[in-house]
Order: sequence, then structure tokens, then C-alpha cells
Amino acid sequence: MGGTKLSQSPICVSGIPGADLKARIVRATTVPVSPRLDLRRKILPLAAVLMAIAGPIVFGQINAAASQSGNAPAKPLKFDVVSVKPYQTNCPFGSGIIPSADGFSNTCASLHLLIRYAYGINADDRIVGEPDWAKTAPYYGIEAKVDPADVAAVQQDRHQLVLMLQSVLEDRFQLKVHHETRELPVYALVIAKGGSKLKEGAAGDAADPPPVPVGTKDVPGLMLMRKRGKIQAWHSPVSNLLSFLSPELGRSVVDQTGLTGNYNFALQWTPEMQNGAAAAEDSGPSLFTALQEQLGLRLESTTAPMDVLVIDHVERPSPN
Repeated sequence: MGGTKLSQSPICVSGIPGADLKARIVRATTVPVSPRLDLRRKILPLAAVLMAIAGPIVFGQINAAASQSGNAPAKPLKFDVVSVKPYQTNCPFGSGIIPSADGFSNTCASLHLLIRYAYGINADDRIVGEPDWAKTAPYYGIEAKVDPADVAAVQQDRHQLVLMLQSVLEDRFQLKVHHETRELPVYALVIAKGGSKLKEGAAGDAADPPPVPVGTKDVPGLMLMRKRGKIQAWHSPVSNLLSFLSPELGRSVVDQTGLTGNYNFALQWTPEMQNGAAAAEDSGPSLFTALQEQLGLRLESTTAPMDVLVIDHVERPSPN
């Protein structure tokens, strides 16, 4: 892979539209969780599995939409009721965040994940200056509701939800941040030699139908991690794929494919353990090879100017 440097090219931040996401995950379907993710092999609700992955994406999508529109909220709102509950041990039911009509609920997340949710960041190298405890116990569950009089304003301007979550972190965790643009190592997702193998289609065209309802041909669909090392997508844009690739690879992935459709596809690879070895239970290709062989896509190592969130100050939260 070459060391090409990306100039200020379009960087596609992966996302799932928040407006109809809740309708797609509300059913209490269950899937087994990979032993690496949970050594006790617990069965987690599908909604929790989806939101653990989609939480930062949903809030990132809201952030991106507001940035592109250039519209500042008319009146900054704050949550009327906020509860912050610490968990001293590992989260027994996974971690997730679910936006609602009047606020959001978060189940057992580290401060690191809460910051990712609030600022729409899906790669760890784009957060600088965190204390070590930000990624460890205690974890936190947050329930936040707006005043009933403000529900309509939140529905009209979903970017308010992002600003309000940031305010919670500022008020309860004394979080102070600033943004910088830094040149970072990234992967560029490009079309491999021989062309893309992605086929456009509605969710209903898939041989294996989605476990929850997915939108029409005009609405981007759903991507689900069946287990670590296996994802499946229905009527999904390439941007959704990036939401899985960035955390898996440990660096941001930018879209340079030029593909603009919605696709049904599956991707399966052998995930690496933390020491770099392949998981013993799997014998498939690496992620790099799987992308090329199964989807006709390739990852190129490069650099690009990226927005970085710098933590200036943060404290453990004040009690309720």
C-alpha cells in the first residue's frame, strides 16, 4: 500500500439516519455474542448490539447534518432531568445509546464512549488527552429528558440533542475540549482492480432478509454485526460500512470509492486478537483480503487532515 497523502478531499463519515432508526431496532430479537466480546457467552438483545455500534454513528450523523446546513439552533436547550448512574464492574448487557422523542437513554458506557457519542467520533485516534480512567470502570448509565414544552423544538432540530449531551458532559464531568485539525494516518477505501462487486438492491431483494424492518428504496437501510468478523447489510450505503471498518482497524477510514447507491451484501473475515494473532475459532481471510475478494474494495494506507477533539480537562461526575 502506498503512502499517498489525501488533500482536503470529501471525507465520508459513516452514519445511519436517526429519524427512523428506533423503528428499525425496537423488536426484542436476540443474537449470540462472540466469546471475545463476552466470555460468558451471554445473549444480548439485538437493540443493544445495534446501538453499541450505532450510537456514535447516529450522533455523528446529527453532527454532520447540522454542520452541512450551517444553521445554529435558535435557542440552546438543556435537559430538564438528568440521571447519571455509575457501574463499578463491566457492563453485563453491553453498551448502547438510544435517542428518543424527548431525550435519550444510555446503558453502561465508559466516558470515552460517551464523548464519542456526543461528538460523533468513530476512531480513537481522533480523541487526544483523555485520562486512563475514561476507558475503564466505573461505567455510566445516563437517562436524560427534556421539559415537555421543549419536545417539539428537539424534534424540529435534532442537533439540539447533540449539544445537550455535550452540556451534560460539561456540567457533570466538568469536560472542557477544543478542536484541532491534525494530519493523521487513515485508510482510504477505494475500488479494487476488477471493479466493485457490490450490487444495488432493495432490502427485500436479499436472500437473507433483515431481522427488523428496513426502509424503502429511497431510505438507507441497516447494517448488522452478526458477530465480530461477520457483518451483513441490507439496502445500505458505503458510508455505513465505514462505521464498522474504523473501530475494527483502529483508525479512520475515508470513502474514496465514488459509490453512491444502497447495497445488500455480507462480509466475513478473521478478526485479529489484541496481540495481533488470528482468533483460534476462525480460519477465514483477513479483513483486507475479505474486502477485496468479497466486495471488490481495497484499503490504501495514507494520511489526511482530520478533526481531532482535544480534552483540556475532565473529572469524575458529580453525584445525582
